[in-house]
Amino acid sequence: MPWRTVSAEKQKRHKQEKTELLLMKGKLVIWKLKSSRLSYNDVFKWPFASKDRSIPSPLRLGEDLCDGEVLATRQRKIHMARTFGNYLGNNEQISVDKIPNIAVIGSGGGVRAMTAMSSVFCTLHDEELLQYIMYVAGLSGSSWYLTTLYSHKDWPKIHPKIVHEEIKERVLNDLFNKLNEILKVPGTWLSNLILEHKPYNLTQLFGLFLGSNLIPDRYTTSWSNQRDKVKDGRVPFPLLACIHAKSDTPAKDYHEWVEISPFEVGIPKYGIGVDASLFGSEFDRGQLVERMQELPLYYINGICGSAFTILNDEMEPLDKVEENPKEEHEYDVVDGKCISQREHEKSDLEAENTNNPVIVPDIVLCEREISEENVKEGDKDEAEVLNVVQSEEDPVFDDRLQRIQHDLKRAFLNTRDLRAAWLNSPLRNLSFDERSPSLKDRLGRFFSRVFEKAERDPQLCFVDAGFAFNSPYPLVLRAPRSVDLILSFDFTDRNGVNGDPFKNGQDLHKVKFPPVPEFDPHTDVVRELYILEDEHDPLCPVIMHFVLVNRDFKQFRSPGIKRQTSEEAAFANFDLFKDKSCIYNSQNFQYTNEQFERLSELVRFNIQNNRERIKEQIQKVTERRAANKT
Repeated sequence: MPWRTVSAEKQKRHKQEKTELLLMKGKLVIWKLKSSRLSYNDVFKWPFASKDRSIPSPLRLGEDLCDGEVLATRQRKIHMARTFGNYLGNNEQISVDKIPNIAVIGSGGGVRAMTAMSSVFCTLHDEELLQYIMYVAGLSGSSWYLTTLYSHKDWPKIHPKIVHEEIKERVLNDLFNKLNEILKVPGTWLSNLILEHKPYNLTQLFGLFLGSNLIPDRYTTSWSNQRDKVKDGRVPFPLLACIHAKSDTPAKDYHEWVEISPFEVGIPKYGIGVDASLFGSEFDRGQLVERMQELPLYYINGICGSAFTILNDEMEPLDKVEENPKEEHEYDVVDGKCISQREHEKSDLEAENTNNPVIVPDIVLCEREISEENVKEGDKDEAEVLNVVQSEEDPVFDDRLQRIQHDLKRAFLNTRDLRAAWLNSPLRNLSFDERSPSLKDRLGRFFSRVFEKAERDPQLCFVDAGFAFNSPYPLVLRAPRSVDLILSFDFTDRNGVNGDPFKNGQDLHKVKFPPVPEFDPHTDVVRELYILEDEHDPLCPVIMHFVLVNRDFKQFRSPGIKRQTSEEAAFANFDLFKDKSCIYNSQNFQYTNEQFERLSELVRFNIQNNRERIKEQIQKVTERRAANKT
C-alpha cells in the first residue's frame, strides 16, 4: 500500500541539514536551523533557500486546538444556547460563554463496547441530551461505533437508532464470516497481496475484515470526508484514540497518546498536529516530502482497535492479575486487561456456532510472506502454507502445519513489526530542546511513561490505546478543550461480576482529575454510577462514571416500574462478565437479536435510571462555569 513504504533514498534526503524544534515553557515557539533562529510563525525556511523564499509548513505547532475544531465547537455552542435554558427548566437564554463543555467517552470492549456505545447515543438522543454534548471520544470498540455513525450518509439527519439497527443486523452474523473465504480462495485480495509482495500488516487486515462487514458501503472512505457533518456544530465533535508504541517494548513502558479527528491527527506530547488527510504521508524536518494516499476508514478502525498487536510481555497469567489487580501491566488491547498465553492460543480453533462465542480467527499465519518463486523452487514449508491459504477444504491444520503456525506466532508476539500499523512519522528529523520544562511534568503519565524522543524514526508504530489505558480520558482532559463534565461509559470486562470498576483509574496522575475512591471487591458492591468530583478545585472536571452492571435492570423494566411477567424477568436475567464462556466476551463478534437487545436495553436503563442525577450535575457545572467567568 502506498502509505506503508518509505524509500531508503528519501530517508537520507537533506540529511546534512540539522533541524530542531524547540519547546520553551511547554509550548512550541521557534524553529532552529543550525545556528539560525526563526520566529515561530508556522513558516519554515530551508537552509538552501534564497533569503526571500519561505515554505509554509503543513505541521501545526502549539497546544491550541486546530481551526476546524475551534470553528465547529464555536458553532455548536451557538446551537446549544438557543434551548439550553429550557433543558435546565427555565426560559432564560444562557450566554454562550456560560454553557458548560460536556464530553461523552466510551471505553474499549470489542463488539460489546460498540453495541453499548450505540445504545448510549440512542438514549441520549431520546433524553434530549445529545444536543448539549460538545465532545465524544472513543477507543477500540467505541471508536468503531463512532466511525460507523459519522460515516453514515444520512447522519446527522437521522435518529441514531437507524444506525443501531444496522449494527444489529451486521453482528447477527459473525463479522468475520468471510475470513476463511478470503484466506483460502486464489485470486482474492489477500492471496494477490501476498504473491505480489505488497506490504501489509495484521492491523490493516483486521480493519479490512471489520470494515467490509460492518460498513460495506463505505469502508474505503476516509475520516476527513466527515468534516462537512461536523463543521457546522450540528453534532458532537468526534475524537478517536490510539497510541504510538515501540515495536518490541510493552506499552506500559512506552506510549504516546494520539488523537484523530476529521480535521487533524495530533500528538499532544510534542504539540504537533497534521491535517487528517496527510496522516501517513512522508515528512522531513516539518515539510511534506511526498503526499500518500489518505488512509481509508477501515485502516483507521484497525489502528484504533485491533487485538493482534499485543506482545508476549503484555500477557500475564490471569491468576497473577487476580493476586494484584491494580498492577499497571494488566491491561490488554481490547478490554484493559490481560489474557493468558494459553487462553490466547486456545481461541485459535474455537468452534463457530451460535451457542458459544465466536472467537476472532487466528490470521497470524498469513503474515508469512509467500513468494511464487519460492513455491516453484520447492520450498516445502511455504508451499504448504500457500496450500492452506488457497485450499477450500479441511479448516483444521495438520500437525506439521500447526507447528509452523506455532513458531510463527511466537515470533510475531515478540514484536509488532508485521502486526501493527507502521506509518510515516511527521516528527522525522525534528528534535526537542532538552533544556525546556519536562513534558512528563507538564502533561503527566497519560502522554509518556518514559520520556524518549521519536524524532529519529522514519516511521511510527500506531496501536490500540487500550494497551495503555482503556478509556480515552487524555483526549478530553486537554486544557484547551476546557471540559466541565465527563459522562464516562466504561464497558470494560471487570473479570468477574464484582470486579473493580476503578481499575482504569489507578493510573490517573499529574492531570486535573477528581479523587478515585478505593474499591474492595470482597465488601463493596458495584454500582451503576459513580460521581467523582474535587470539591477543592473548581477547575477540575466532574466525572459521571457509568459502569456496565446488570443489577437494578433485573428488577425493573424501566425506572420505577418493576418487571411483572416471567418473560420480562427471563429477558433481564443474564451475566456480563461471569467467565470467559460468556457471550459478551470481547473476543466474540456475533450476537443474536436477543443478546444485542439485552445489552442495548441494559445501557438504556442505566442512563434513564440516573437522568435526574445527570441533570443535577449539568446544573452544577453550569453554575460553576458562570461563577468562574465573573
